Amino acid sequence: MPGIDYLYWASRFVLAAVFLAASVGKVRSLAAFRDTVANLGVPRLAVNPSVVAVIWLEATEGILVSLGQAKSAAVVLGVSLVLVFIGAAVYAMRTGQLILCNCFGDSREALGWATIARSGMLLLPLSIYGALSPALPANAAGIARTLSVVLALCIGGLILSRWVTGLPNVLQLRRDRLRDGVRIRRAIAQDRIAQDSEALRWT
Repeated sequence: MPGIDYLYWASRFVLAAVFLAASVGKVRSLAAFRDTVANLGVPRLAVNPSVVAVIWLEATEGILVSLGQAKSAAVVLGVSLVLVFIGAAVYAMRTGQLILCNCFGDSREALGWATIARSGMLLLPLSIYGALSPALPANAAGIARTLSVVLALCIGGLILSRWVTGLPNVLQLRRDRLRDGVRIRRAIAQDRIAQDSEALRWT
């Protein structure tokens, strides 16, 4: 069934794009992710091995899913990583600590409900990828159509992962601008009050 095939490929390439983007982002912001791991209470001697393990496992997950190899192992690994991410967010909230996520590289988003929601959403494509098997096309037209769909989904997955990685920074920038706007308006109001008070004193 074409619809089921497209669902399978969409789930597969979204997973590959997200996990590979997360792995590459952590490598590019290694110091920031190391701080995240350290703030989660990991023993000092285990921080660097934990950082390497997470990055390596995410890259392995992305490669396995993108190649369609060892599907059962990839699903188990993906679910395990999701549970680890959710557990880290729960730990941060329960301890009341403000721990930066740095999930896709250096960011100012703290571990919390957004992390849990974003991680939990990956369980759906993981379930679809594990449950479905694509039907192989029997002719050249079917092969070409499948390849075009795969290419489109791959590009879409990369765009989605880029949007997901950039969204927290965009939202934080918007919040900062709103706070700056409030401060400016307060300063202007206080200045006007001071000017009115000075004018009243001279009348």
